[in-house]
Amino acid sequence: MRIVNRSKGGRRQIRSKYPAELRERAARMVAEVRPDRDGEYAAIANVAKLLGVGSPKTIRQWIRYQDSEFESISRQILAAP
Repeated sequence: MRIVNRSKGGRRQIRSKYPAELRERAARMVAEVRPDRDGEYAAIANVAKLLGVGSPKTIRQWIRYQDSEFESISRQILAAP
């Protein structure tokens, strides 16, 4: 189960059955193996199998979440005076 909460600073927090370190590792692994695969989904499916994550969709969601967090932080930095 995935629950998204807002902390005091407005940053999203996820409670997941997978630890944050595994989510970060999976995203890095996908980026590393993507050039060797036929596409993003093939890379994600391969990493899911290697890490024992039940569904490739789960890793895809982790990657999308990290991308959105990066964009949010980038916007905040660019908007700062």
